[in-house]
Amino acid sequence: MNGGYINAQEFGLAIGGEGSTLEVNDGIIYTNDNAIMGGNGSAGYGGTTMTINGGTFIGNIQSSGYIACGIYHPQAGTLTVNGGDFYINNGIGILMRGGEGTITGGTITTTGNVSGKVGDSKVLPSCYGAAIDLQAKYPAVDSCRMDITGGTISVEEGVEVVTVMAEEGQDTEDRLNVSGGIYSAEVDSEYVQEGYACIAAEDKYKVIAA
Repeated sequence: MNGGYINAQEFGLAIGGEGSTLEVNDGIIYTNDNAIMGGNGSAGYGGTTMTINGGTFIGNIQSSGYIACGIYHPQAGTLTVNGGDFYINNGIGILMRGGEGTITGGTITTTGNVSGKVGDSKVLPSCYGAAIDLQAKYPAVDSCRMDITGGTISVEEGVEVVTVMAEEGQDTEDRLNVSGGIYSAEVDSEYVQEGYACIAAEDKYKVIAA
Protein backbone atom coordinates (compact mmCIF):
# COMPACT_ATOMS: atom_id res chain seq x y z
CA MET A 1 0.00 0.00 0.00
CA ASN A 2 1.58 3.25 -1.18
CA GLY A 3 -1.33 5.64 -0.64
CA GLY A 4 -5.07 6.02 -0.78
CA TYR A 5 -7.82 5.79 1.80
CA ILE A 6 -9.52 2.73 3.27
CA ASN A 7 -12.63 2.99 5.45
CA ALA A 8 -13.45 -0.49 6.72
CA GLN A 9 -15.87 -1.97 9.20
CA GLU A 10 -12.93 -4.03 10.52
CA PHE A 11 -9.52 -5.17 9.28
CA GLY A 12 -8.61 -2.56 6.72
CA LEU A 13 -5.73 -4.85 5.75
CA ALA A 14 -5.48 -8.58 6.51
CA ILE A 15 -2.69 -11.05 5.87
CA GLY A 16 -3.37 -14.76 5.97
CA GLY A 17 -1.68 -17.15 3.56
CA GLU A 18 1.54 -18.95 4.44
CA GLY A 19 4.48 -16.77 3.39
CA SER A 20 2.34 -13.72 2.58
CA THR A 21 3.90 -10.24 2.58
CA LEU A 22 2.32 -6.92 3.48
CA GLU A 23 4.12 -3.57 3.14
CA VAL A 24 2.50 -0.23 3.97
CA ASN A 25 4.36 2.93 2.95
CA ASP A 26 1.63 5.57 3.02
CA GLY A 27 -2.11 6.14 3.00
CA ILE A 28 -4.92 6.34 5.52
CA ILE A 29 -6.84 3.44 7.09
CA TYR A 30 -9.90 4.11 9.26
CA THR A 31 -11.72 1.18 10.87
CA ASN A 32 -14.98 1.21 12.80
CA ASP A 33 -14.42 -2.02 14.75
CA ASN A 34 -11.89 -4.72 15.65
CA ALA A 35 -8.34 -4.27 14.28
CA ILE A 36 -6.89 -1.97 11.65
CA MET A 37 -4.63 -4.69 10.26
CA GLY A 38 -3.49 -8.14 11.26
CA GLY A 39 -3.23 -11.85 10.62
CA ASN A 40 -4.69 -15.22 11.58
CA GLY A 41 -3.35 -17.13 14.57
CA SER A 42 -4.86 -20.50 13.65
CA ALA A 43 -2.60 -23.47 12.99
CA GLY A 44 -1.51 -23.59 9.36
CA TYR A 45 -1.27 -19.84 8.97
CA GLY A 46 1.89 -17.83 9.43
CA GLY A 47 5.33 -17.32 8.00
CA THR A 48 4.13 -13.83 7.13
CA THR A 49 6.11 -10.61 6.75
CA MET A 50 4.50 -7.30 7.73
CA THR A 51 6.39 -4.01 7.31
CA ILE A 52 4.88 -0.63 8.21
CA ASN A 53 6.93 2.34 6.96
CA GLY A 54 4.35 5.11 7.00
CA GLY A 55 0.71 6.08 6.90
CA THR A 56 -2.05 7.19 9.24
CA PHE A 57 -4.16 4.57 11.01
CA ILE A 58 -7.25 5.28 13.11
CA GLY A 59 -9.01 2.48 14.96
CA ASN A 60 -12.31 2.41 16.83
CA ILE A 61 -14.53 -0.16 18.54
CA GLN A 62 -18.25 -0.92 18.37
CA SER A 63 -18.58 -4.52 19.57
CA SER A 64 -19.53 -4.88 23.23
CA GLY A 65 -16.89 -6.59 25.37
CA TYR A 66 -14.07 -5.87 22.90
CA ILE A 67 -11.41 -3.19 22.54
CA ALA A 68 -9.97 -1.71 19.37
CA CYS A 69 -6.56 -2.79 18.06
CA GLY A 70 -4.03 -1.21 15.74
CA ILE A 71 -1.94 -4.21 14.65
CA TYR A 72 -3.08 -7.69 15.65
CA HIS A 73 -0.28 -10.24 15.19
CA PRO A 74 -1.28 -13.70 16.45
CA GLN A 75 0.61 -15.66 13.78
CA ALA A 76 4.15 -16.87 13.19
CA GLY A 77 6.17 -14.40 11.14
CA THR A 78 7.77 -11.00 11.45
CA LEU A 79 6.35 -7.55 12.07
CA THR A 80 8.47 -4.42 11.59
CA VAL A 81 7.15 -0.93 12.36
CA ASN A 82 9.51 1.73 11.01
CA GLY A 83 7.00 4.56 10.84
CA GLY A 84 3.36 5.53 10.64
CA ASP A 85 0.96 7.18 13.07
CA PHE A 86 -1.51 4.98 14.97
CA TYR A 87 -4.47 6.49 16.86
CA ILE A 88 -6.45 3.82 18.68
CA ASN A 89 -9.60 4.88 20.50
CA ASN A 90 -10.42 2.66 23.49
CA GLY A 91 -7.96 0.02 22.49
CA ILE A 92 -4.43 -1.34 22.20
CA GLY A 93 -1.76 -0.26 19.74
CA ILE A 94 0.03 -3.52 18.93
CA LEU A 95 -0.93 -6.94 20.28
CA MET A 96 1.36 -9.88 19.55
CA ARG A 97 0.34 -13.47 20.30
CA GLY A 98 2.93 -15.01 17.99
CA GLY A 99 5.90 -14.09 15.82
CA GLU A 100 8.70 -11.57 16.17
CA GLY A 101 8.09 -7.84 16.26
CA THR A 102 10.41 -4.85 15.94
CA ILE A 103 9.47 -1.21 16.50
CA THR A 104 12.07 1.29 15.26
CA GLY A 105 9.91 4.40 14.71
CA GLY A 106 6.44 5.82 14.25
CA THR A 107 3.90 6.90 16.87
CA ILE A 108 1.31 4.90 18.76
CA THR A 109 -1.36 6.77 20.71
CA THR A 110 -4.07 4.87 22.58
CA THR A 111 -7.00 6.15 24.60
CA GLY A 112 -9.08 4.45 27.25
CA ASN A 113 -8.35 2.49 30.40
CA VAL A 114 -10.53 -0.57 29.91
CA SER A 115 -10.01 -4.25 29.18
CA GLY A 116 -11.71 -6.29 26.50
CA LYS A 117 -11.37 -9.05 23.94
CA VAL A 118 -9.24 -8.87 20.82
CA GLY A 119 -9.78 -11.65 18.31
CA ASP A 120 -11.33 -14.94 19.46
CA SER A 121 -9.36 -15.33 22.71
CA LYS A 122 -11.03 -14.86 26.08
CA VAL A 123 -7.90 -13.12 27.42
CA LEU A 124 -8.66 -9.44 28.08
CA PRO A 125 -5.83 -7.02 27.29
CA SER A 126 -6.06 -3.36 28.26
CA CYS A 127 -5.31 -0.23 26.24
CA TYR A 128 -1.54 -0.74 26.20
CA GLY A 129 0.71 0.85 23.64
CA ALA A 130 2.26 -2.50 22.74
CA ALA A 131 1.92 -5.89 24.39
CA ILE A 132 2.90 -9.53 24.12
CA ASP A 133 0.15 -11.94 25.15
CA LEU A 134 1.37 -15.38 26.20
CA GLN A 135 -1.83 -16.18 28.07
CA ALA A 136 -3.85 -16.80 24.91
CA LYS A 137 -1.48 -19.69 24.04
CA TYR A 138 -1.88 -19.42 20.29
CA PRO A 139 0.04 -21.98 18.18
CA ALA A 140 2.95 -19.57 17.52
CA VAL A 141 3.30 -18.43 21.15
CA ASP A 142 6.78 -19.95 21.51
CA SER A 143 8.14 -17.55 18.87
CA CYS A 144 6.53 -14.48 20.38
CA ARG A 145 8.90 -11.62 21.21
CA MET A 146 9.32 -7.89 20.54
CA ASP A 147 12.24 -5.44 20.34
CA ILE A 148 11.59 -1.71 20.66
CA THR A 149 14.46 0.56 19.60
CA GLY A 150 12.60 3.78 18.78
CA GLY A 151 9.28 5.46 18.17
CA THR A 152 6.85 7.24 20.48
CA ILE A 153 4.18 5.47 22.54
CA SER A 154 1.50 7.35 24.50
CA VAL A 155 -1.25 5.88 26.68
CA GLU A 156 -3.69 7.21 29.24
CA GLU A 157 -2.67 7.63 32.86
CA GLY A 158 -2.64 4.35 34.75
CA VAL A 159 -2.09 2.19 31.65
CA GLU A 160 1.22 0.41 30.98
CA VAL A 161 2.95 1.65 27.86
CA VAL A 162 4.41 -1.78 27.08
CA THR A 163 3.93 -5.12 28.82
CA VAL A 164 4.02 -8.91 28.67
CA MET A 165 0.81 -10.69 29.65
CA ALA A 166 1.64 -14.07 31.16
CA GLU A 167 0.31 -16.68 33.54
CA GLU A 168 2.30 -17.82 36.54
CA GLY A 169 5.01 -20.20 35.39
CA GLN A 170 5.19 -18.97 31.79
CA ASP A 171 8.67 -18.00 30.62
CA THR A 172 8.77 -14.23 30.03
CA GLU A 173 12.56 -13.87 29.77
CA ASP A 174 13.78 -12.10 26.62
CA ARG A 175 10.26 -11.67 25.32
CA LEU A 176 10.16 -7.86 25.38
CA ASN A 177 13.35 -5.81 25.05
CA VAL A 178 13.32 -2.01 25.05
CA SER A 179 16.45 -0.06 24.06
CA GLY A 180 15.01 3.21 22.77
CA GLY A 181 11.89 5.25 22.26
CA ILE A 182 9.84 8.00 23.92
CA TYR A 183 6.96 7.13 26.26
CA SER A 184 4.15 8.85 28.12
CA ALA A 185 4.86 6.75 31.22
CA GLU A 186 7.86 4.99 32.70
CA VAL A 187 8.79 1.66 31.11
CA ASP A 188 8.97 -1.18 33.62
CA SER A 189 12.64 -1.89 34.34
CA GLU A 190 11.99 -5.58 33.63
CA TYR A 191 11.74 -4.73 29.93
CA VAL A 192 14.58 -2.20 29.64
CA GLN A 193 17.63 -3.88 28.14
CA GLU A 194 20.87 -4.13 30.07
CA GLY A 195 23.01 -1.06 29.44
CA TYR A 196 19.98 1.20 28.99
CA ALA A 197 17.82 3.27 31.34
CA CYS A 198 14.39 4.86 31.29
CA ILE A 199 14.72 8.51 32.34
CA ALA A 200 12.25 11.35 32.82
CA ALA A 201 12.47 14.04 30.14
CA GLU A 202 10.07 16.93 30.79
CA ASP A 203 6.60 15.35 30.60
CA LYS A 204 7.82 12.18 28.85
CA TYR A 205 10.20 9.30 29.45
CA LYS A 206 13.07 8.24 27.21
CA VAL A 207 14.97 4.98 27.04
CA ILE A 208 18.63 5.74 26.35
CA ALA A 209 22.03 4.13 26.72
CA ALA A 210 23.10 4.29 30.35
